[in-house]
Formats: sequence, C-alpha cells, structure tokens
Amino acid sequence: MGLALANLVDEQVEDQLKGVVKGSILEFLDH
Repeated sequence: MGLALANLVDEQVEDQLKGVVKGSILEFLDH
C-alpha cells in the first residue's frame, strides 16, 4: 500500500515538474 502511494506521489510530482519545465521553455521562447 505504501509503495503504491509513493509511486502515485512520484507520478504527480513528475507531472508537475514537466509542467513547470514546459512553462519555462514556452516563456523562454516567447522572449
């Protein structure tokens, strides 16, 4: 159970990081 929860959190954090990176790249390209 704990392991599945950890994997879920990892995926959410990864998605958030990807979103931040994408946003940063888009902002960089805009300027």
